[in-house]
Amino acid sequence: MFALILSLFFSLLAYSQELIREKDKFILSAPSCPLLIKQMEALQTWKNQRENVSEDCSTSSVERTANGCSAEVTSCLPQIVSELHGTTSEWDGPNCFNIAMVTSGFMKHKIHEGGDTFQHYVNSPLCRTLEVDESPLPGDIGVVATQSDRFGLDFSHGFTWISPQMVFSKNGLATKHHYRVQSFEEMYQNEVELLNCRDSMDLACEELKVVSYRCKSFEDYLSNSSGISDKLRISLSHIEKAESCFEQAYFTEGPGPSESFASSIRSYLEPLKFYLNEQNPKSPEDVFLLGMLKLRLKALESQETSD
Repeated sequence: MFALILSLFFSLLAYSQELIREKDKFILSAPSCPLLIKQMEALQTWKNQRENVSEDCSTSSVERTANGCSAEVTSCLPQIVSELHGTTSEWDGPNCFNIAMVTSGFMKHKIHEGGDTFQHYVNSPLCRTLEVDESPLPGDIGVVATQSDRFGLDFSHGFTWISPQMVFSKNGLATKHHYRVQSFEEMYQNEVELLNCRDSMDLACEELKVVSYRCKSFEDYLSNSSGISDKLRISLSHIEKAESCFEQAYFTEGPGPSESFASSIRSYLEPLKFYLNEQNPKSPEDVFLLGMLKLRLKALESQETSD
C-alpha cells in the first residue's frame, strides 16, 4: 500500500510541470506561479551559459490556469531544447549519456555512447563532483547510479539539470524515447522502474543514488591546453567526422545505420585505431584525451544498426 501511495505521489509531481510545443511556440506549466517563474529563470540561465548571451526571461505571459500557472517560454529556451524537445531519432541508438555530453559541449553529435565514456568524462580534469549539500545549477550534469563496494558507482542514466525540480534527458535509446524537458521525479521514477527497484530488496536498489557534476568547456580546455599533441587533435576530428555520419544515419529517413554502413565506418577508423593503440602519452592532457578517443572509437564500433 505504501508503495502505491508513493507511486501516486510521484506521478502527481511528475506531471504537474510540463513543457509543451505548440507549433513554433513552447508553453511551460507548473503547479504555482512562483515555481513557474523560478523554472523560467533557470531555463534562461542555462541558455545564457550555453550560448554566451546575457538576457532575461520575460514573465509578462505568466497566467493562472485551472491547475496552476503557465507561460510562453520560447525565447527563454536554449537552442538545443528548442530543436530537440519532443523529438526523437528515426532509428534506435541515441541515448541519455550521449545527450548529456552534447548539452555540456563535450560531444557535438547525437549517437549511442557508452557509460564508460560518460564516466571517463565526468571523472576527467574537466569536471568536479558536487558535494552532497551543493545544489546543482542549470547545465550541471546528473547521474542516476548504484553504489557497489567492489566496483564503486555503476551509472545507469545521465541527464542535465535545469533546476532541482526539472531536467533535460532522453530516457532510453529507442525511438519511443523522446528528448524532453521533464520533472526530476518523472525521470527518476522511470529509472526506478527500469532497474526493477520498486519494492525490491536488492542491495543495489537500496544504494540507488544521484550524483551531480559541474564541468568546464571542452572547447576552452582544448584551446588552453598546450600539452595536447597535434596528432591527437587531428584524431579527434576524425572521430567527430565518424560520429557525424552516424548521427545523420540515425536522424534521416531511409535505410538508417545499416550493418554495411557501420562496416564502412569501421574501415575508415581502422588506421586511427592502430595509431591510438601505439601511443604512449606523456602529458596529463594527452593521457585524458587518448583515453577519451579510445572509448569513443569503441562506441563507434558498437553502434546500434538498423539491420
